[in-house]
Amino acid sequence: MHQPLAEKCDRIQRALAEARSCDVAEERLSRVLDLIQRTLIEFHNDWSALCREENGDAWVTAADECFDCYSHQLYDMAWYVQDILAEDLVWHLRTLSAEMIKTVNICHMLRCEDTFRERGSRMAREARHSADLFVIRCTTVRRRVIPAR
Repeated sequence: MHQPLAEKCDRIQRALAEARSCDVAEERLSRVLDLIQRTLIEFHNDWSALCREENGDAWVTAADECFDCYSHQLYDMAWYVQDILAEDLVWHLRTLSAEMIKTVNICHMLRCEDTFRERGSRMAREARHSADLFVIRCTTVRRRVIPAR
């Protein structure tokens, strides 16, 4: 992970606030969808890098921080965009956030790094798949907002 997680969390929060402040509803929706997509992809990429670069106790600590950062970001996004996004997308974000938190809790109880890696990798794949879903939604919004010439 090239940029520290705390910096990423701050950057995501600033970008979300900026996107929400946009005056044009369609542009605001497009920006929010872009941000969600980028955040999901960043989680996938950060998790993949973490699995390649860390081992042992350092890995567990870093994995916990990764899940903590991204689960809170997704939850905050769901809360901030509940009046902008379709209900199914908001529910999807909340579910991903809850699954991340549940994964961390289960893995701490089991104290098993392998289970943590397996569940974390499954969550990273789900996040990547979700990012694709948000790309489709964002493309649909843009087609509605910017008609073909």
